[in-house]
Amino acid sequence: MTKRLQGKGTVFSYKAPDGRILHRWQATVPVDPEMPNGPLKRISKSGYASKKMAEHDLATALARTTMGVSAVEANTRFSAFAEEWLADLDLAGSTLMGYRKIVRTHLKPFFGNRVMSEIQPSEIRLFYSKLRSSGRKDVKAFGSALSETTVSKIHLVLAAIFESAKDQGLIFNNPAKHRTVKAPKQGRRTRSVTASEEVLTKEQLNGLLTWINSDADDDLYPMWLLIAMTGIRRSEAVALKWSDLNFSASTLAIRRAADVSASRAVKSTKTYKARSVMIDAKTLEVLSEYQKLRALLGPEFVANDAFIFATLNNELRIPNDVTARWSRLVAKAQLSLCDLPSITLKGLRHTHATLLLQSGINPKIVQERLGHSDISTTLNIYTHVTPTIQTEALDRFTKWME
Repeated sequence: MTKRLQGKGTVFSYKAPDGRILHRWQATVPVDPEMPNGPLKRISKSGYASKKMAEHDLATALARTTMGVSAVEANTRFSAFAEEWLADLDLAGSTLMGYRKIVRTHLKPFFGNRVMSEIQPSEIRLFYSKLRSSGRKDVKAFGSALSETTVSKIHLVLAAIFESAKDQGLIFNNPAKHRTVKAPKQGRRTRSVTASEEVLTKEQLNGLLTWINSDADDDLYPMWLLIAMTGIRRSEAVALKWSDLNFSASTLAIRRAADVSASRAVKSTKTYKARSVMIDAKTLEVLSEYQKLRALLGPEFVANDAFIFATLNNELRIPNDVTARWSRLVAKAQLSLCDLPSITLKGLRHTHATLLLQSGINPKIVQERLGHSDISTTLNIYTHVTPTIQTEALDRFTKWME
């Protein structure tokens, strides 16, 4: 649905992330309002509830350009525009939640209700400096420095907001992209794990799992064991259904994951692809016994579409609750197991991958089990194991050649 006004602009409708039909106008105007015959740029503004409102503002914008002023009034406040920008995004729930957190926690408190066109590059430099020195807002380390990777994420969001304001004619230039603003270095998408970070030895892992099963008698032991022996993500583990488990073929199908941005909802896996992983005999036996115990609660607890690790209400578990439970377990285990380091639930996944690589398993198999999009992701994360693999491979090759 489009309509051109005097051949100078367009109004069209679009579907917002919440399902509403909204309208946007778009026009081509001079870069500098005082130079009508100079370079042109395309501007737009969205979020209109009706086409008539969009047409009215488009006509106003075009009229302003004929008077040698900016197409859109430049008194828009940062906070209001940031919210408008967020409302227009069509992203995955978890990604949008991260953007909202950045705007709420860092951008709004600093830029507040400042007029967009008045924000200068020098202020952005100061903002980044404060983030690097005392930008953390979480309770555990409030006021300490933010990592360069986190500052980079904040920069990308801030620059995108200003770029959108530029596209809509609110500002002439993006202050976050000014030559005097040194953009934070973007960290690699996958952070490498060091040899001692978030990784257990096989002895430590076996000791911890035995303690959880015997001493703690934790009823989620089958899930902890499954994560340790397959490397699946926590959100994938809680979203498993009995129909995903094939006892006869010893395989587990990873088809979905819990959505951390929506209560008790599921979504596609991180790579938007399903995968199948083999399960060892011991883990399969533990899951079989667990199924029998769940059946005692009622047939609905072991139905094909029931979640394997559902709550006592037969509902999907919340990933953050599972993480908190794991942290409490490890803290208690450390009181009994003196050589046990602090290990996160994500670290249990790292441990599985590290032990696989150390045992000589082909990295391609590790990639497929973890559900990484490509093998470079796997190799970048587990660089600490690479020297060992290289040495063992060279030894085998040398012996074969001899």
